[in-house]
Order: sequence, then structure tokens, then C-alpha cells
Amino acid sequence: MSQDLQALFERCASLVFDLEAFVDTPGELLRRPVGSGIFIAACQALTARHVVTDMHNVNPGRADNLRRRQGYHLLPYHGSASQIVDVTNPNRSAEWGLTNVWPDSLTDIATLQFAPIDANAVEMMNRMSSLFPKWSLLPPPSGASVAMLGQPRDQVSPSPTASHTLTYLGQPGIVMENFETRLVRGMYDFPCFTVSHDVPHGMSGGPVFWGDLLCGVVSGGWNGRTVVAALWPLCLTEFENPSLGALNKKTSFESLLDSRQIEAVDWDRVKGNVSFGEDGGKNVALLRPPER
Repeated sequence: MSQDLQALFERCASLVFDLEAFVDTPGELLRRPVGSGIFIAACQALTARHVVTDMHNVNPGRADNLRRRQGYHLLPYHGSASQIVDVTNPNRSAEWGLTNVWPDSLTDIATLQFAPIDANAVEMMNRMSSLFPKWSLLPPPSGASVAMLGQPRDQVSPSPTASHTLTYLGQPGIVMENFETRLVRGMYDFPCFTVSHDVPHGMSGGPVFWGDLLCGVVSGGWNGRTVVAALWPLCLTEFENPSLGALNKKTSFESLLDSRQIEAVDWDRVKGNVSFGEDGGKNVALLRPPER
């Protein structure tokens, strides 16, 4: 691991987490590790949209029914996140409860809201306040060096209730291609870029960094490469924010970027250049070339 990647790896250990779903059944508590994510602001985080959808599979008998339901509804399971408190001691964890989820319809990214469960999480909440990364909304150019981070749990388990080992991984790679609209229809039909190396399954939803800048979220594998969801479509995303103090009060990533609650080094170039469009009857995010 290079010196720069090691420094990034250690700094982001306090931001990256793994996500699990739990459901109570007669006689046991079922659990399913689903992927990784990163805190981007106080109690707010990003993961992949398909990682959130995969939480339904904790109860396979109801998974299809849950996917068909539209709008707001209570779910028969709960989610939690675990962080490694000390990168030198991966078995000391901070536990968070998942309180709200906003899957994005335009890309493979979901916004999450958490609340601290234990004292370690409160400690981490205070520690993270000075660590939230700046963003690059636009993807890195082809040939750029990036780092993919995640905290996948051991997927090999003798039973749904068996203990899992906390892990934290960093994988360097090179940006191969950018896809402004989509890679392929269906699975990767959103703005994304590909990276030269594949990553383990449990790193889906984990952050991708270009230098010190958060530039995307791991979506999955394709032909031996990793597909990364670009961040700029989030400029069209609205979500409810309980901290605003009013029921159904919404905010947007655009307003968070404008107020610099989230800092993006290229916001001045991207602002006003992202819009809704249509492609084959599907709503999509469009990016006009930013003025130079």
C-alpha cells in the first residue's frame, strides 16, 4: 500500500461502515450483511441504492412483495451500521441504528440517516466532525488513480445468526472509462465510470476517492472492473431531514452544496448544469458541459 493510500485508509476508517439488516423470527434473530457506506455529514451517509434494496433479502419469503411496494411504509426489519473505532483493533466497533433511507431513482446511490446506539458511536460522531471529505461531483478523467474503500463483513457464514468478522479494505485502481448517461441498459443505467480492478462483493456502497476527494460510490463489478456511480446526479435529489424540525420538511443536495454543508471543489462548474431528462421512457439525469 502506497504512503498516500495508507494515509487515506487511516483517515477514512472513522467514516466508513458496514450495513446489516435484522429481522425477528420465531426463536431467532436473522441477520444479513449487505454492503458498505460512508458518513458525509453528521448522522448522514451514502451507500449504493442496490445495497438498501438487498436488505429485503434478510427475509426471502417477503423480498419480492417488499420490492413491489411503492411510497412510504414500515419495514419488517431494522438496519444497523458498524464502524471500526480503531484501525489497529478492528474488533472494537461503534454501532449505529438506521432511521431513514432515501433511495435515488436516477442513480445507484441512497442517502441514509443514522442515530448512535452506543458510547463508541457517540465518540465517533464527535471524531468525524472534522473528517467529512470534500467532493468531486464530476468523475475523474480516464487514467486517474483512485482508491476504493469499504468494510465488507465475512460473507461465509454457517448460519444467519453466526458472528461475522469486521474487515476494512482499500483497493487502488485506475479510471478506465466514463459513461455520462449509462454503461448498459438495466443494471448500470446511470452516470458512472469504471475502474481497473474488481472489489469484493461486500464493498458495494463504499466510497471511491480521487486524491482526497470523494468522487463516487462502488456499484458493482463488470468484466473484471468495478463500476462506480458518479456523484453529480445527486444534485437533483431531495430528501427529508429530521434536523430541520418540521414533518415532511425536505432539503436537497443542491441546497447543501450551496450552503457548503457539503463542499464540492467543482460545485461552481456543475451548478445549473444538471437537469432531468428522458431516455427510452425512463427519467434520467443529464449534464450539460460546464462552462470553462
